[in-house]
Amino acid sequence: MTDDVLAFLAGLDAADLARVLARSRSCLTSPPVRDLADLAARLQHPDVVTGALVESDAATLALVETVAALGAAADLDRVTDLLGTSLDAPGFQRALAVATGAVLVVPTPREGGIAANPGVRAVLVSPLGLGASAREALGDVPARELSKVVRRYGGEVPTRKDDLVEVVVDHLAQPENVRRALADAPTDVIATLEKIVATDRTVTARVPLAARVVRGSWEAGMLADELTGPPLGAHYRAAQWALEAGIAFRTTMATAVMPAEVRYALLPHDARAAFPADEPYLAAAPVDVRQSESAAAAALTSTVSAVTATLEAVGRHRLKLLKSGGVGAREVARLAKSTGIAASDVRFGLGIGLACGFFEADDGGIVTPTADLDRWRAGDPVDRVAELLDAWTRTPAVLSDERDEHGKAVAVGVGYDPSVLVARDLVLGRGADLPDGHGVVDADELVRNLRWWFPLGVNGEAARASWDEAERWGAVALGRVTRLGRALVRVEDLADPLVDMLPARTDTVAVGSDLTVVVAGSPSAGVTDFLDAVGRRETHGAASVWRLSAVTVRDALDAGYTGAEVTERLRDLAGKDLPQPVRYLVDDVARRHGHLRVRPAQAVVVCEDEALLAEVVAEVGTRTLGLRLVAPTVAVAQADVGRVLERLRAVGHLPAEVDADGVVRVPARPGVSGLGSGPGSDAVVAAPGGEPVGEAVGDTAAEDRLAALREWAEQAGIEMPDGRPEWRAAPPESPTALAARLVAGLPPAGELTDDEIVARLARHAKRLTDPEVRELAQAVAKGGAVRIRYRGQSGRVTERVVSEVTQVEHLLVGWCHLREAERMFALDRIERVVLGGP
Repeated sequence: MTDDVLAFLAGLDAADLARVLARSRSCLTSPPVRDLADLAARLQHPDVVTGALVESDAATLALVETVAALGAAADLDRVTDLLGTSLDAPGFQRALAVATGAVLVVPTPREGGIAANPGVRAVLVSPLGLGASAREALGDVPARELSKVVRRYGGEVPTRKDDLVEVVVDHLAQPENVRRALADAPTDVIATLEKIVATDRTVTARVPLAARVVRGSWEAGMLADELTGPPLGAHYRAAQWALEAGIAFRTTMATAVMPAEVRYALLPHDARAAFPADEPYLAAAPVDVRQSESAAAAALTSTVSAVTATLEAVGRHRLKLLKSGGVGAREVARLAKSTGIAASDVRFGLGIGLACGFFEADDGGIVTPTADLDRWRAGDPVDRVAELLDAWTRTPAVLSDERDEHGKAVAVGVGYDPSVLVARDLVLGRGADLPDGHGVVDADELVRNLRWWFPLGVNGEAARASWDEAERWGAVALGRVTRLGRALVRVEDLADPLVDMLPARTDTVAVGSDLTVVVAGSPSAGVTDFLDAVGRRETHGAASVWRLSAVTVRDALDAGYTGAEVTERLRDLAGKDLPQPVRYLVDDVARRHGHLRVRPAQAVVVCEDEALLAEVVAEVGTRTLGLRLVAPTVAVAQADVGRVLERLRAVGHLPAEVDADGVVRVPARPGVSGLGSGPGSDAVVAAPGGEPVGEAVGDTAAEDRLAALREWAEQAGIEMPDGRPEWRAAPPESPTALAARLVAGLPPAGELTDDEIVARLARHAKRLTDPEVRELAQAVAKGGAVRIRYRGQSGRVTERVVSEVTQVEHLLVGWCHLREAERMFALDRIERVVLGGP
């Protein structure tokens, strides 16, 4: 089949080859493609095939899967028959053109012949549930067994195993040969074999998005149960007959395999594979652009206000992480109750804050704001929202998810899924493909349409949730992708649409006689902190409302404000005199505040007003405090200071807390984080890697590791090359230029690695293909990084990124990013090298 791919590429002219290369751009990564044989090998690499399958629509995928399932028996007539379509059907012709253009299927020399790219079989496990193809299944069959089978067929018996395999494959590729053998089978054997095929035929286990899949076992093709069953059982007799007839093959003493070509011949005549030839209809309707943009602005303003309020509230509430990680549903509900924000909005805001790096947890698991939150709050509204949107587009999670597929509550900040990023991009991109002025009628219909275009690439639930979240941000409104949404899709500057959507920043407030403070716009961080201190926020959005009360004013005085400061600051913000009810409220609370002072001593209550103190001691509501007079102006309580303050306030008094010297205790005025960065701060700012900025960290680390490696190699008697070969960068090639060079048979303009490195690696890296060896050689030549799949001595397979790589005999040595340490990897246990680098 490798020859089929190469022959197909060799038959293309420069224009057609350029189109193939344009679709398979992962093949254009360095090192440069040497010739058509090198290109054919790259196109069969599982990474390249996975990328092509992920980008294929449902009809193309069904075609490719069917061709792969039929194996050597595949031709256009059988493929169309199994798909229930015709060769000249437009849907089939389109799918065939797409699959061929991506080199997922290629024509073969046989008339009407067609074959799947060999890499497809390494990615799609048991296509159509028919199991391993004959060519794959016969690899484990001993040559002597194959010789017996060929003799039963009545043909000439070759001596080489490869030739024996080809004879058997060619024989089984003709379903009539299998049916001719079955004509002599007992009725019960035929019934049993047909039952086995019908039972094994299942939905194909397809590749998860972006997964690097290693071919699994071909369970659908095994007849182990038949050979290990009772000697006189129907399964045993059927398996024995199939072995003697040459349509099943013994792989071990206990197991046998029946290839996909045989199973195809055993399918009922009416068996059909699903072939969704037509794209699902996507209804779109005209939308008033002005109404859509207006609705988007309202949604964005509401979301930003709720997110901002949530972020600011975290600094005033001690949220605790779950032991398993993340902020739990109970903490979310507690924060929602205390702030008056809907729990779904709190969850969304916390998720965005974590994505922006606005929070961190101390050793006790308590969530506290970082200095980045103070920086963000002080910024311009447009810049602030742009930062939130950037974090949303980069977060691999559905932030609005409250429960998983099992109905279990999902903690905020855990459960990341990379497929969400793809679903988010695709669903917005598909909506933006509609003409401006038109919107999607049904979001579920949009997801179904998207799932047809990318059945392997789209998480349907994530796509639907991403559309809903886009509506929160104003990227979608009335079914239409807005200016902001289109800017997100095109990765353009968000400033222009955001300026038109967001209310202007303002520090002017309207103070009402009903004790409300209204800000029509986006208040600054300082104004927000002050209003949060003196009032309770009731609404968020284009206009935010705070309500004043005796309790909230008392809290402000407890926080260190004076009555005069509160009145003066409100007057300055309003730009005029305050309504009489507001002045009376603040003055009354300030006049009463602090007359009672509580000092520690378990606890001591001091009051200059002897009558008031006597009244407090005698009150029924304070009896639980155990108060007793020790002097006309002093009483001692059996309860602690906090309990005394709480109880006195509950019965209507306004005590103030003082320290042991009688000085009123004033906590820091309410901000969000309290993290300063002014002069005198000793805080160390950490770089992303965790090393303090400005310190010379690891300047000679690579040289030291290389020196230690040379010393080890010398002690082990291993010759290690001196230095690295000269690195010569090859100029990048466009698909058109590369196609022209390959058709002309010209070599690359600059070889990136010399043949000596490639040969030295190839001697030990037996599991790697030629393109993978060259990829590895490139990394060795320049001391770069490479992503590998490695099977350890225990048999466990891991994926590693290894940088600063070098080769020492049979070992690849470099810095392992997974273990964060120098590691050595046996080249013969490297199973895969990802083309294109980390």
